[in-house]
Amino acid sequence: MGLNLVVLVTILSLPDIFMYNNAIKNGVKDTTYAVSVYPSNDTINSSEVDTIYARLLHSGAPVSGESVEFRLISGSGYFTWNAFNTDPSGLSYTVFRPSHADIDTISAFYADTTGDTASDTTIVHVTASYIDTLTLFGDSLFFYPSPLGHGIHTANIEYYIPANVSETDIEILDPFGNLVYKRIANQGNTGCISSSWNRITWDGTNGHGKRVSSGMYILVVRAFRYSKQVVDLKKRIGVEW
Repeated sequence: MGLNLVVLVTILSLPDIFMYNNAIKNGVKDTTYAVSVYPSNDTINSSEVDTIYARLLHSGAPVSGESVEFRLISGSGYFTWNAFNTDPSGLSYTVFRPSHADIDTISAFYADTTGDTASDTTIVHVTASYIDTLTLFGDSLFFYPSPLGHGIHTANIEYYIPANVSETDIEILDPFGNLVYKRIANQGNTGCISSSWNRITWDGTNGHGKRVSSGMYILVVRAFRYSKQVVDLKKRIGVEW
């Protein structure tokens, strides 16, 4: 008795083949990097600063602890820092300060140790400004590392102040609004350089030189042009010894 074999042949159309190839390409073995960059505000005036964010993904998952570089492709201005490491959500950022009215094209770029790269661009429209005060968008007051602690005993406080500022007050308050630490910087001294980013440090102590307790605090930075307040920034910060 003979054995009859029946062979079924499935003929795939060209669209089916393309879909099959794309499914393989986009499957779990896809190990490509992707960067997306975007501004806090896509239109600002020349007296304002803008926070530029970039998110780094690998196979769709966030990449932490990798440096993303920010580049000004066209236009005018500068970044507070040109590169910054990503956080656990894959997010990196910098602050962009335009020089004058322009259309600024900004790029975020990443390259790993094997040569794989990823990049993206965004555009910020900058209009003319005729005021000398400063409007701050996004994260305009920086405190890092946050929380302070885990073997690191000094935190950095960064902020921008506009022209002709005579005094800057830096305060740290507890959650109930009680003053824990205060520092006053006068015009021309560290912490009060007009038309510039300023950076000071805090060692986690109160006004009596004693280390503060672990917990949440409020960082306040105020800048004055003689008797007129022109900057008022607040940010929650953490301390965890």
